[in-house]
Amino acid sequence: MHHYADALKLLAEYIAIPSVSTDPGRKSDMDRAVVFLTGVLKDLGAQVQVVGTTHSLVVGYLQVLHAQSTIGIYGHYDVQPEDPEAEWHTPPFVLTQKDGKLYGRGVADNKGHIIQNLVAIKELISSSRLKNNVLFIFEGEEEAGSACFEDYLTQITLCKPSSVDVWYITDTGMRNMQVPQIYSGLRGLLYTELTIETGSRDLHSGIYGNRVYNAAHLLSTVISRLKDVETGRVNIPGFYEHIQYPDDVEYARLLQLQEVDEVTRHESGQFVLPPQSVIPDSIRDLDSGTMPGMTSKERFPRTLQSKLLPSCDIHGMESGYNGPGAKTVIPRRASAKISFRLVAGQNPDEIEEFFRTFLTSKIPTGVVWNLSVMSKEAAFLTDIQNPWMHKTSQALERVFGHPVQYNRSGGSIPAAGILQELFKKPVILTGFTQPDDCIHAPNENYPLEMFEKGIEALQAIYTA
Repeated sequence: MHHYADALKLLAEYIAIPSVSTDPGRKSDMDRAVVFLTGVLKDLGAQVQVVGTTHSLVVGYLQVLHAQSTIGIYGHYDVQPEDPEAEWHTPPFVLTQKDGKLYGRGVADNKGHIIQNLVAIKELISSSRLKNNVLFIFEGEEEAGSACFEDYLTQITLCKPSSVDVWYITDTGMRNMQVPQIYSGLRGLLYTELTIETGSRDLHSGIYGNRVYNAAHLLSTVISRLKDVETGRVNIPGFYEHIQYPDDVEYARLLQLQEVDEVTRHESGQFVLPPQSVIPDSIRDLDSGTMPGMTSKERFPRTLQSKLLPSCDIHGMESGYNGPGAKTVIPRRASAKISFRLVAGQNPDEIEEFFRTFLTSKIPTGVVWNLSVMSKEAAFLTDIQNPWMHKTSQALERVFGHPVQYNRSGGSIPAAGILQELFKKPVILTGFTQPDDCIHAPNENYPLEMFEKGIEALQAIYTA
């Protein structure tokens, strides 16, 4: 019998901590999350180590007599900011149950999964079914790019991470409430902030209009040349070089999983791009159009482009006067947060250099500009043909009554690539959230049924 009431009480206490890693003003809340996790791990009987003082890594180790294997369980306790708070229907840091769903910032990404793991392991211990050592690693910097994660891993002394036989990352979701998924690939990320400065002060637009550069105009011009908004094609020379395409077997499998436009509209609440718009191919000359011999895989359907091809997005812009009423100034400064999702074969360092070269060619000489890199990680890709993957699939199928679908995600989890690269052990990504969970947005949610059933599924996985 699962103690769901206790699990929900624990989750409510956890959600109430606004552990936003990107906000320096919430350092004390990040520390509170560390204290919370430390307490829960100790209650399990785990040895606990906290690594680092900023974005600390919380490590817990459970050692079992005559253990068959050692499993690693990764999660992250930091969350996205709650803004725009006015669009929430419930308080973002109060766990709220409504219409069969749990609402709150972090409930889906990733606090809900962390509590599910802790409760699942607790019940395995209480029923004497835990046959494996467990190394918990809870990160506090995933939403900020995991800059310290690799270094912190080297400082773990409770149990060498290299002794772990398989890593489980429950930070993804299901296709729907009946169909479980395991993700074999994630996109990487290069997150930047571009700042342009044209002078030392804002100027009167009547006196100086048409005589000097307008920083806002310059920035918007550069951005407009960066990407074709209709096709999604990024216009940076070299950007599409070295892409590693899926083989025919995986491509055929992913084609069967693509969503129709109506589903995308429902999930996103937005219009979708024309279905016939495509990124041409892995071209060297971005103006040459379709090259002879281009394969069908290089014209991915629109719904697969967010998983298999790189992309570029603008996340925010700032310049000039944005207060009430009118103020006729020519802004001297403009900035934009710009990121690139990267796929297998793309080197984040190389993409950064391509972007800098592009900016140098587009921004007029004499204008001061700066590109700061806020996050950088390579794409993740793993082989699904290993015994741990098969055992996990079988366990999920037993619980949900449906074969596992192997998919890729357009999102990024830096730890997946780091763990795989450092330790050369299987990394399995799964989870129980749903496509309409609103992660990173207002009204983040998690179906109560999936929260409960996920605990059952994790017990099946960890005893497989």
